[in-house]
Amino acid sequence: MENNLKKHDEVSHPSHYNSGKIEVIKAIEDWKLGFHLGNSVKYVARAGKKDPNKTVQDLKKAIWYINRKIELLEAEAENRDPIEPNDMAQKNNGRPAPLPPSGRGQG
Repeated sequence: MENNLKKHDEVSHPSHYNSGKIEVIKAIEDWKLGFHLGNSVKYVARAGKKDPNKTVQDLKKAIWYINRKIELLEAEAENRDPIEPNDMAQKNNGRPAPLPPSGRGQG
């Protein structure tokens, strides 16, 4: 029974999103951040906590989601189609942009 409770907690309230007084999902929903900004907050909040060896990767994922949101807003303001997600690197001043995270919605 105790094992099932621990598994449930890791699904419903993972420790890497609960290191402070506010659970990350509660902040994202309360602030009505939506998908892209919500994911950026999620990755910043968990950086170094879920896997200390992937801190930089988590921060790059946060940047990718912020860059994607900026692209969507700019495209809307300029009345054009947004750049495809896989083509975001060309928009980052010649530097490769962080790749979109694999397994979106997981973790």
